[in-house]
Amino acid sequence: MVRKHKPLQPYEVPNDWHKYIFWDEERKYVSGQGFHIRVVCPQCNKLHWTKESCLRTGHYQSLCCRGCNARKELTPDEVPEHWKSIILWDKERSRTTDGKWGIWVECPKCKSQRLFSEARLRMGDVGSGMCRSCVASRSGPNHNSWVGGRRINKAGYVDVNIYGYSDWELEIAKQMCNGKGVIREHRLVMALHLGRPLTKDEIVHHKDGNRINNAIENLELLTKKKHHKGHGDSYYQKWQESVSRIKELEAIIEDLKNGS
Repeated sequence: MVRKHKPLQPYEVPNDWHKYIFWDEERKYVSGQGFHIRVVCPQCNKLHWTKESCLRTGHYQSLCCRGCNARKELTPDEVPEHWKSIILWDKERSRTTDGKWGIWVECPKCKSQRLFSEARLRMGDVGSGMCRSCVASRSGPNHNSWVGGRRINKAGYVDVNIYGYSDWELEIAKQMCNGKGVIREHRLVMALHLGRPLTKDEIVHHKDGNRINNAIENLELLTKKKHHKGHGDSYYQKWQESVSRIKELEAIIEDLKNGS
């Protein structure tokens, strides 16, 4: 049988606790523990039950839930060196959208503030500290995935990132790139040599056939018509030589058969 009890009164707890306690809600009785009152955690806003007897005797130092009471706050020694200056240590901490404890940080570029997971900082799962919009706006050498701006594509040509160039070189490159800031190096080398963008009808030919050798001495500027004609004559000649060689080998094989 539940015995009668004297409900907890506002004057029995600190004044700054009043707004976190549901005074008008029905109290819950737990066998062997007594009556509990409903409260909201001041830090994470989680609803939980708290013993009235402990609130009366001052046994609790706060109305925080178990998770918040057991939580160890992040310290400067647990974060990377370049993050220490952008973390707002004095600002009140709260939970992020995924329910984890977060600390306020300031973007070093645009100075906007956002919550960042304390767990990720402890594990070292961090980047430059900039917000998403600032990271997305970076290009060229300022991007965290920049590896020099050169790579060999599937066709065997060298692609370069135009943001590795500057001033008048960048202006020429922008007029020739594919909209993603990437251009084939042999075309850009020829354009910079001429001091103007190349037209779509102009083809840059590798004299030695090596598509990676983009030295200006190895490059030749041709029109599409001349380029295709030159390749056509070369391919036709090689094909004729191959057909002739095949006929010679067939004749040799036939002679060997007759001789045997």
